[in-house]
Amino acid sequence: MADDERVCAAWLYGSSARGGGDALSDLDLVVVVRDELINEVAAGPRSPVDYRSVLDSPRGRWVASVVDPLLLLEAPQNAPPGGAFLTSLTAGEAGPQQIDWAWLPRRSARRPAESVILIDRELPSVRMSATEPTGPGPAPERTEFEIACHAVPWFWMTLLWNAKHAARHDGSLPMLAATIGAVADVARFLGRDQAAPAPAPDPFRTLAALADRMDQLRPAGPALFSAVPVRVGPQARRFIELAVAFATHR
Repeated sequence: MADDERVCAAWLYGSSARGGGDALSDLDLVVVVRDELINEVAAGPRSPVDYRSVLDSPRGRWVASVVDPLLLLEAPQNAPPGGAFLTSLTAGEAGPQQIDWAWLPRRSARRPAESVILIDRELPSVRMSATEPTGPGPAPERTEFEIACHAVPWFWMTLLWNAKHAARHDGSLPMLAATIGAVADVARFLGRDQAAPAPAPDPFRTLAALADRMDQLRPAGPALFSAVPVRVGPQARRFIELAVAFATHR
């Protein structure tokens, strides 16, 4: 990022900046961009929004210029006012690392009080906010095709979020319905059996079975899966193993 002259500043916020992160934590980054270049850097995908259009969007290409993305998830409802947002996964030895990217034009940048400055080429005036960027807004309307396309990365993201929560909080899976629903959305679009595996007593085995179910749908949906790397499944299973180890030793 430091080599990109369009970037005025960048900072890390969230648990990692506060020193409260752990082995399962994601990274939350804000990138401040010159006002007139915010769309060039962080504009969204063309419509209809399929996974290839996410990769080829300005913000998808920008993330790929900084890290090697395993998976990208569009969540424009999470964007700060006047800015943009994208979630990414990068592959690692112990499974994916999640990085949440938020972009802001310089004129509206407000740095959270608990943040770590990464780049300060042209840091906005010290106008620190006591809070982190605002929470989610309404989800965008999508066609059936877009729902199915979005369900694939959404499934893998929620699978990891469930594994993380189960490891930290005695096996609970608060987003299990969302993960199962993503499998059902893909199966419905492909005209396949929508039945998901029955939850197992072990939450991590439940998640592994759901990962198997999504991988089984891949051959039937080239339009949905063609740009999604096959290695997402193995990486997700490595993260589940990491979550098991974390839960065992915490």
